[in-house]
Amino acid sequence: FHLLGTDYFGFDLFQSFINGFAISFFNALMILSCSSLIAIVFGVLSGYYGNNGFKLRRISSYSILLSLCLMAFYVFVPVVSNYFIMLVLVLLSIGIVLLDHYKIQSKPTYWSFDRWITGLYELMSSLPKFILLIALVVFFEPGWLGYILILASVTWIQKSRMIRAEVLKCKEELFIESAKALGLKDHIIIFRHIFSNIFNTIAVTWIYHLGNLFLLDASLNFIGMSGLSQ
Repeated sequence: FHLLGTDYFGFDLFQSFINGFAISFFNALMILSCSSLIAIVFGVLSGYYGNNGFKLRRISSYSILLSLCLMAFYVFVPVVSNYFIMLVLVLLSIGIVLLDHYKIQSKPTYWSFDRWITGLYELMSSLPKFILLIALVVFFEPGWLGYILILASVTWIQKSRMIRAEVLKCKEELFIESAKALGLKDHIIIFRHIFSNIFNTIAVTWIYHLGNLFLLDASLNFIGMSGLSQ
């Protein structure tokens, strides 16, 4: 007995539907987790600090950017390379940051959270999401982890904007001003007072985004570009 019948090869369609649902649902959960982490970090930094950024020395800035580029290359590009050399380069970048902090003392550069993150919002929102995902998957040909990270790096924008708006609204409340007057540190205010008050709103939007990510992964799987089909 086959509830939905069989295909041309005799495979049960209902069993195929269940298997495909499980794969897409698991992928959607992983994408939602990664994209939510990115959205929370950028949304809180942009909303809480605004244009009050931080000073970072120029050599340290270049070293951090180099390390991020190397890690992205390691994750997304499936080529045979010497991983030991890449690890040495990353450790060398960390060493340059520490050396610059204690010895070199290069000229500092001011980084504004809200300006850079808002510019990143506008840049990512102007790109067609589905076409961009197809291009990235075809170009990098990633494994499962790279596939999850690619989708997370494209789908965090809307969640981060919502978190930024909630943080902007919450940080003007009187209890936040009272916490600052009492001398509480920023990370305590963010986790204990702000994030606990906006978590319910974030949780509701997570359910909505989970359905969208499920359909997005199913669409890519339908055209043979899912991470588990590589």
